[in-house]
Amino acid sequence: MNDELRPQGTAGDEKIPESVREEEQHRTNEQQQTAPPGGYGYYGQQNQNWGQAWQQPPYSSVPHKPKKSKGALIALLVVVCLLGGVAAGTFLVAPGIGNIQKTLPGGLSMLPDENAMETKPSIGAQTTDVPEIGGVDPNIDAKTSPIVQIAKEVGPSVVGVAVSVNQPVLGQQEGAEQESGYGTGIIITQDGYIVTNHHVVDGSDSVKITLFDGAEYSAAIVGTDATTDLAVLKIDATGLIPAALGDSDALEVGETVVAIGNPLGASLAGSVTSGIVSALNRNISPNGFSQKYIQTDAAINPGNSGGALVNMKGQVIGINTLKTYLAGYDDYGVPIGTEGIGFAIPINSAKPIVEQLIATGSVQRPGIGIMCFVDETNQYNAAGAPAGVTVMDVTENGPAAQAGLEAYDIITSIDKTAVDSVETLTSVIQSHNIGDQIELSVWRNGQEYKAVVTVGDLNNMG
Repeated sequence: MNDELRPQGTAGDEKIPESVREEEQHRTNEQQQTAPPGGYGYYGQQNQNWGQAWQQPPYSSVPHKPKKSKGALIALLVVVCLLGGVAAGTFLVAPGIGNIQKTLPGGLSMLPDENAMETKPSIGAQTTDVPEIGGVDPNIDAKTSPIVQIAKEVGPSVVGVAVSVNQPVLGQQEGAEQESGYGTGIIITQDGYIVTNHHVVDGSDSVKITLFDGAEYSAAIVGTDATTDLAVLKIDATGLIPAALGDSDALEVGETVVAIGNPLGASLAGSVTSGIVSALNRNISPNGFSQKYIQTDAAINPGNSGGALVNMKGQVIGINTLKTYLAGYDDYGVPIGTEGIGFAIPINSAKPIVEQLIATGSVQRPGIGIMCFVDETNQYNAAGAPAGVTVMDVTENGPAAQAGLEAYDIITSIDKTAVDSVETLTSVIQSHNIGDQIELSVWRNGQEYKAVVTVGDLNNMG
């Protein structure tokens, strides 16, 4: 503990501004099971009541009033494409396609913030025990319909992922398993490794995989990473057909792509939709931590989470993860829908995470345990405060707390590098290995101090 650092005050009950940026988002299992993270929405199927009226969705933050023009867009609601999950306010959107009920999320995710920090996970050294992931490129003849061939060649590598939870049964000691959600996965090795989204399997008690031919297997969760929303599963099978993995860095806007997955669950398994790459490098923060996505207008719906986005060579270049379906409300409070705005994790971003999950079951995340932002309006900084990053919260017993940092401290430099943004601070931290020491210059009450902080693993911070 650095005894020179003295408290200026505590955060108290003051409202933290929306511009606060987290150094890293770390969510405990308890937090994940009690409520979806801000910006995420889940499609529930537990309360299957037809004819229920549309309800105003609950919000964790109130959206800004629309400008005085009809149809004004307020925000872009990004939801995970998982069938099933936590019920909030509900409304029906698919009469006649089975008794599926859709759930609005508990909060709005605003339009992507240009200043939001980008995920650049430091995952440490790779081991030599990781199997080679991805299969052989299919033989796609561009002279004939490539989408037909892609459906035939890549379809067998896409699987259904059904998750269940144990529900208590009145009068019985043991509960009963109930299916709570349905998503999609991609076979990446012949011996049964499968990649999907973290949110598909999060909170589940059991996972069942259904192959293209209808064969079913119980799956073990090898590892998950909430930050990048990726998970690796393993089934006891051999001779499977792994999908070929392409180069997402080589994608161009306007390029034709195909989405393969299980919209609305097992009844529509193996559905194929096509579209184009609408945009690249879209910075979005669905879970409070920004990373880049591929934007596509290929139809993506609940149940497509974890499915394949495929180029015209039959290679998987993205993992379908998010979609938007609500832009905001007009002057009369009528919802404004969106169409053809889906997002996929680039395969080049996913591969090192997947390999680390296979090797170790987790992804190390260097961090020091603070929440911070640039206080451009001096809402919290004292008069005469220097430029830097203002600390809004310190993780209890985390590295920063142990070094004496407190709320309202201003970090002006790290390892003698001036700090003018959250991204500058985090990029230096993430360039270190866990256990390394970093030196911070900290301004408090008109004086500057030095603090030596040992980099920790954010996965182990509450």
